[in-house]
Amino acid sequence: MENMGIETFWKNKRVLVTGHTGFKGSWFCEMLLALGARVAGVSLDNNSELSLFTALKLPVRVDHHLKDIRDLAAISALVNNFAPDFIFHFAAQSLVRAGYSFPVETWTTNVLGTVNVLEAARFSGHKPVIIVATTDKVYSNLSDGPPYSENDYLWGVDPYSASKVGVELVVECWNKSYLNDLGIKMSSVRAGNVVGGGDWSPDRIVPDLARACAKGETLIVRNSDAVRPWQHVLDPLYGYLTLARKLSADHLGHLKASFNFGPDPHHNYNVSALVQEFTKYWPGKYVFKKDSEGKPEANKLLINSNFAKEKLGWLPKWDFYDTVRETALWYKHVNNGEDALNVTQRQISEFLAAL
Repeated sequence: MENMGIETFWKNKRVLVTGHTGFKGSWFCEMLLALGARVAGVSLDNNSELSLFTALKLPVRVDHHLKDIRDLAAISALVNNFAPDFIFHFAAQSLVRAGYSFPVETWTTNVLGTVNVLEAARFSGHKPVIIVATTDKVYSNLSDGPPYSENDYLWGVDPYSASKVGVELVVECWNKSYLNDLGIKMSSVRAGNVVGGGDWSPDRIVPDLARACAKGETLIVRNSDAVRPWQHVLDPLYGYLTLARKLSADHLGHLKASFNFGPDPHHNYNVSALVQEFTKYWPGKYVFKKDSEGKPEANKLLINSNFAKEKLGWLPKWDFYDTVRETALWYKHVNNGEDALNVTQRQISEFLAAL
C-alpha cells in the first residue's frame, strides 16, 4: 500500500497553507485534517457567495488568517508565530482571463507574493519544507508537440502564465541564492487541469457546467476541441504530500527540482468529452459554440509526469472517468441537499483507501 505510514507521518505536523480559502487550498486543508495534521492557513477573504472553504466549515477547523501575501511584515509574523514544519504555497491569481483584466494584481500576487513567503521562511529561524504550486501553463506551448516534461522551455504569453514562469524563476533563484545554504528544501509543482467538487470560479468549464445544471439552463461551451490534462484535485495534492515527505526525509538528496503531476497520458481528453461525461451523471443542456472574440488560449496542453513516477513513486489513482464521475456526483449531491463536508470527506476517504 502506497499510503503505508502516511497518517503516522502527517499526524501533528505543523502545516501552513497559503491560499487556503481557494478551491485547491480547501481540499488540501480537508485532506491534511483527515491525516491528523495541525493546519494554519493564510489568504484573502473569499467573498464569493458559494465558497467550498465555508461549506467545509474550515474557518473554525483550521488556524485561519486573513492576510495579503503581498504584505511581507504580516506573512513574516505568521510564519514566525506558527513555526511550520511545511509550507504549501497555493495563493495566487489563478485565472487566465482574469489575468488579462487585472495584470498588475496578477503579477504582484503571484510573483511578489511568492517572494514574500520565501523571505518570511528565510528569516524565520525555522527550516520548513516548502512546496510552491505553479501550473502546467508555464511551458512554451507549441500545441502539437509531445507532453511537456520538467526540462522543457518555459514561456508565457498571457499575464497569468507569464507570471507563473516568474514564480518558477523566483523558486530557482531563492533555492540557489539563499535556501540551499540554510538547509531549507523547496520544490515547485506543476499540475494539470484540476477539477473536483466545490470549485465555483468564474470562467471555468466545470463550475460553469455545474451552475447550468443546477439552474436548468443551457451552457454555451467555448473551445470544445481544447485538450487538457484533466485530473481530480486529490491526485496532485497527494503528489505534493509525497514530494514534501521525501524532501523532509532527505530521500531526494540535493534534488530540489520541479515536478509535473498530471494524468495518465492515455487520459487526456477535450472539453467536449468532459461535458458529455459529466452530464451522464448530472443531466444538463449544452451547445458547442466557437469563441471567436475571446482571448487566446492553448488548444492542446499535455504534461509528462514520468519524473514524479520515477523519483517519488507517485501515480495518479483516479482516471478521467473516475475524475468526472466523482466531480459530477459531488455537485449533484450537494445541489440535492447533502452536506458538502460529508460528501468531501467521503471522497477523500475513498481516495486514500485506494492508494
